Amino acid sequence: YDQLRHHLPIMLLGMAAILVRDGLARVDHVRRIASGWDEIERRLRALDLDACARATGVPLKTMFRLAREFAAAPSSVAYSRVGVCNGHFGTLATYATDLLNVVAGRLGEIGGIMFPTPAFDAVRVLRMTGGDGHARFRSRVRGLPETIGEMPSAGLADEIETPGDGQLRALITIAGNPVLSLPNGDRLADVLDGLDLMVSIDIYRN
Repeated sequence: YDQLRHHLPIMLLGMAAILVRDGLARVDHVRRIASGWDEIERRLRALDLDACARATGVPLKTMFRLAREFAAAPSSVAYSRVGVCNGHFGTLATYATDLLNVVAGRLGEIGGIMFPTPAFDAVRVLRMTGGDGHARFRSRVRGLPETIGEMPSAGLADEIETPGDGQLRALITIAGNPVLSLPNGDRLADVLDGLDLMVSIDIYRN
């Protein structure tokens, strides 16, 4: 599983590069919904597909077949979320997933990945609660930026472990186990023992 998480972004970027080189990229779709395509296209064309095949262990012939079938299918979507986004290259894997959908014309299209109509106006609620910003404040130790009012979980161990004003001394978790789902869980497990208080709310003892 760990190898899959590391290799997935390489595989997805390779598939997107194949679509560009084969002339299968939906450039009209990309330009309609996104900006910066010229730079992305340049980088995809420069991608070493042989190196992608070696790194992933997926034969280049298979990668070409998957990319072409993905683009030719009447409906297809690349989907990755929890698990993939928590690996060493989680941000890149998530970006690569979105990029493949965009390049193939699957983002916002019927049969692809759609933007649903929400039950309530989430943007309005976020604005009312002050949760619609980015980098308005930063973490104490590493200076990581907040996003919609939340701090990156990758900095949690530092905030617990590093003495000083604002040191995190208590933690409440709800329906989750941060040791299993956050980066560098072994280190986090060690520093959690140093908290003054930890409360876990869940349907079972995790």
